[in-house]
Amino acid sequence: ITSTLSSMTGKRQVESSLDKNSDYGLDKPARTVTVTDSSNHEMTIYFGSSNNITGDYYIYTDADTKVYTTESSNYEAFNYSLMDLIAIDSIPSIDATLLKDVTVDKTDGKWKMTFKEAGDSSLDYTGELTWFITNPDKSKEGMDASAASTFTTNVTGITTDSCVAYNVKTKDLKKYGLDNPKATVTVNYTEDEKAKTFTFHIGDKKDDSYYFTFDGSKQVCLLSSETAEYFLNINNKTFLLTNPLNIAVSSVDKLQIDSTIFTI
Repeated sequence: ITSTLSSMTGKRQVESSLDKNSDYGLDKPARTVTVTDSSNHEMTIYFGSSNNITGDYYIYTDADTKVYTTESSNYEAFNYSLMDLIAIDSIPSIDATLLKDVTVDKTDGKWKMTFKEAGDSSLDYTGELTWFITNPDKSKEGMDASAASTFTTNVTGITTDSCVAYNVKTKDLKKYGLDNPKATVTVNYTEDEKAKTFTFHIGDKKDDSYYFTFDGSKQVCLLSSETAEYFLNINNKTFLLTNPLNIAVSSVDKLQIDSTIFTI
């Protein structure tokens, strides 16, 4: 927008007065742009209709009464809605290796995933697992390594590129389903050796996305349905070990089947 305004020129003068402004769609401008420079000088540019042959737009300014054509790109440079212009609140960039624990709180239960670098021999006899889950019934178990990797990727990959509302008041969260979120995800991690927390909320579905906000932000944005539904679909089977008998072949010295012992 700023580069367009600083370099915009009339391509061709077509009228020296505004007597025929209706012929150029300038009696009811399609777009009005008012700009103020550093000297507090204000100027308004009026865009009318486009030329069917060249595609150029007719314009005039309040500085004089001449009508010009200008490149269509000068008109299209303002093709933004208010929400396109909003600076989206920054989501923290989290290093997956610095995650400590993550809690997913949904209407059907709460799951807590905890990272233990040294493992947990009471839940994993292989000594290979580093992520462990506490289910809604408080039972604990090791998380499948592949499923845990997918989980951390989704947690640290939260992004949004579209804002639908800003300066949202608590009373307005209901219209987005965020007064009683479908899921609240709390992420505890470290950054520069300091403990940090990032909490986000998933609300109602909108087309191919879900309404989304996070603590510390007054914006409501959109989260892709793929990411949102990953968290919404978490259940007791999401992290089940796909290889529960994860034993190295070299460590096997006996195999017992139905009380009969085979020595290998």
